[in-house]
Amino acid sequence: RGTLDGISVARVELELADTKVVNGSQVSVNGIIVHYVDGDTSHLEVGASIVGAVDILRRRKIEALHSASHIMEEFLFAEISGFERVGSYVNEIKDRSDYNTASRLTADQLALIECKINEFISLDYPIETWLENDIKYWKCGPFKTMCSGTHPPSTRHIGRVSLKRKNQGRGLERIETTLVER
Repeated sequence: RGTLDGISVARVELELADTKVVNGSQVSVNGIIVHYVDGDTSHLEVGASIVGAVDILRRRKIEALHSASHIMEEFLFAEISGFERVGSYVNEIKDRSDYNTASRLTADQLALIECKINEFISLDYPIETWLENDIKYWKCGPFKTMCSGTHPPSTRHIGRVSLKRKNQGRGLERIETTLVER
């Protein structure tokens, strides 16, 4: 979040103008970002220049959690087969990822994955993002995935993370990733 011309931004949405399906995932191409604000906008004119400000502390936490989520998923998929991501959400407090699976994630497996993630993060891998054939990618160490989210420049900016499992019902597992305050 942040402000536009001093007016608090309530939410931001990506309107999909054109999409492509790549590796079974729908991705936005040429999307429009819409900012919804809380406050009087009557003084603003169409086409006028305005000043935008980002809540940088919130942004840094979201960046860290978003990259941590990609790393978590790589270790999850390496540890246990049969997990398919069906949903995710990230804010400045946590990343929440939901998976369809016939398997149950045990406390020992979750602890092992958390240990591997934190060890990986401590190695300070650079994080790269780039555009290739209208698709945005994320890469960190040996891991690469499609992603148009916001990310820190390296794993050093993530810090330690903690994982929590929530069983959402038969065949659905939720993993929540949070930052361990320094």
